[in-house]
Amino acid sequence: MIEEHSTGLPGADLAGDITRLTDGGAPQADVRVVVDPVCKMKVRTEKDAIHATVDGADYYFCSEVCRDAFVKDPHHFVAAP
Repeated sequence: MIEEHSTGLPGADLAGDITRLTDGGAPQADVRVVVDPVCKMKVRTEKDAIHATVDGADYYFCSEVCRDAFVKDPHHFVAAP
């Protein structure tokens, strides 16, 4: 069973949404739902998710194609702090 919990705030960042995966009602893990910075698709931050760490920040992707494009030029997709 999958329960999705949203912040419920209008315009809230999708990174704040939480999906709790359960098996028979017993919580297994908290998985965040974030937006792929390349294609803007919603993705889960599961243990085996496609991701990259750039400048100390973790980013998650829908595919290796999006990850590879991001790694080539991350500042094109994410504003520098």
